[in-house]
Amino acid sequence: MIMVAILNKILDPKYPIIYKQIRLGKNEIPFECYKFRTMIDSHDNGQPSQPKEKKEFTNVFERTKVTNCKKITPFGALIRKYYIDELPQLFNVLKGDMSLIGPRPNEKYQIDYIRKSHRDFERLLKIRYSTKPGLTGPWQVDPNKFDLTDREIIQRDIDYIQNATLKSDIKLSLVTVLRVLGGFGQ
Repeated sequence: MIMVAILNKILDPKYPIIYKQIRLGKNEIPFECYKFRTMIDSHDNGQPSQPKEKKEFTNVFERTKVTNCKKITPFGALIRKYYIDELPQLFNVLKGDMSLIGPRPNEKYQIDYIRKSHRDFERLLKIRYSTKPGLTGPWQVDPNKFDLTDREIIQRDIDYIQNATLKSDIKLSLVTVLRVLGGFGQ
């Protein structure tokens, strides 16, 4: 993490090393989520990156795949590929905002969108937000995660929450490590 921070500062000295964004945690309580900055400026400049139309997202829970985005720095693309940009979230885990495994934390506008477009999801969202969000989770390791529907994502999170065991956490951790080492990030 120290090497990435130093390289990030050397390669793009006028921008901050860490990108902070407000996400929703357990019981939908907002917290500041940390990531290594991967773009030439903050993606949203403090404003939600809310899509004008849903078609900009494969699903509302996964950000737009921005591999070819002109704002991504070459170094940013490399650390995204190996999910290194997510490492500062270990500080969120230490602070108690997140756990290692669980549903990914979302921006408020994403949940507002889900509530507006899928009114029948309210009970499911209540279950999803009954636990701390995680660095990795059941659908994040899916090679087809960009093809999953909102309903499939929520259901996978709920299945995990309701059936989590040490064995399932170990399995998810191992699959996450394999995906990271394989460079399957964006």
